[in-house]
Amino acid sequence: MALDDATVLVESIIDLRRSRAGQFPPDLFIGEQGWDILLELFVADAHGERLTARELLQRIGGSRIAGERWIRFTNSQGLTVSDGEGRLDDIVTATPEALQRVEVWAAGCIDFILRLVEPRMEHLRRHR
Repeated sequence: MALDDATVLVESIIDLRRSRAGQFPPDLFIGEQGWDILLELFVADAHGERLTARELLQRIGGSRIAGERWIRFTNSQGLTVSDGEGRLDDIVTATPEALQRVEVWAAGCIDFILRLVEPRMEHLRRHR
């Protein structure tokens, strides 16, 4: 399956965020579980995966209790949907609106990166 640019970027961001733990204490990065949930569900959707709350919380790390609270919050905001009553074995998915919003955010990131890199690439081409 060919992945689109947004999915590749989001996967790279997840990998980069995880790599920070090699240089810093992992507890330093526990503060964005809600965002991590959306990124993981975006990638899972692109790969045709369905994640249980337990699998999702294992991927994002941090406290199970806080993670469950974030799942309830993202559900209440219409960003995620769970197929049960809040159990760890319930399937959690991002809503179409959340997927579209992450896609738009990722496209903006790609545009920003290209604007940053293109002038430098042109400079390198001229000075070979």
